[in-house]
Amino acid sequence: MKATQKQKEYAHQWYLMHGEEKLKKSKQYYWDNKKEISEKGKGYRKENREKIKQRKAEYYLKNKEKILLKQRARSKEYYQQNKKKINHRVAEYRKRNPEKCQRWHKNFHEKHSKEERREYARNWYKKNSKRAKLYACAYKSRKRSADGELIIQTIQRIYKDNVKRYGVLTCYLCRKPIISGDSCLEHRIPLSRGRTNKKHNLVIAHRSCNSKKHSKTVGEFIGI
Repeated sequence: MKATQKQKEYAHQWYLMHGEEKLKKSKQYYWDNKKEISEKGKGYRKENREKIKQRKAEYYLKNKEKILLKQRARSKEYYQQNKKKINHRVAEYRKRNPEKCQRWHKNFHEKHSKEERREYARNWYKKNSKRAKLYACAYKSRKRSADGELIIQTIQRIYKDNVKRYGVLTCYLCRKPIISGDSCLEHRIPLSRGRTNKKHNLVIAHRSCNSKKHSKTVGEFIGI
């Protein structure tokens, strides 16, 4: 039987008048009977495990978007408050588990097609355009401050040497031919670690291989 509007209004008025008093009494009752309440709660959860599980699942399905938004907001807030700590922990984990990280990246690339990965990257860029621009600026800054001036003649020489060595333009990392427009300049030792634009540190690679290699050296990437 549903409550009428008058009953709802009366209940609301009563709560405004006696709410604090009621809350104090409830708290006091809880602290006076904490052990008994705790035991009752445990007993109920044990007897109604499936019922509780089902109720939680139903609530989650009804309020999925709301829950996910709250979780994302909490995660974002926690990350902002503990950014250095989290980044340090992630870096340490990657150092300790290079093979596990490689397997994860490999599985990710196997599960998701090239088009799906590109779509994800496009969506990420739309949502994080300011951050992406900052990354690009940081990379250009490293490139400019790296030892050795990167000039067009050096780049042309690297492309010519690659074709001379392999017969066709070939990826230095996977040793497979490169289709026109899919090549990029690759640093054997990354700028973030070696900081040099000199010719001996430059090779040609597929864009996808370059992305997979990320901040590894060539030896680390191919598992030497």
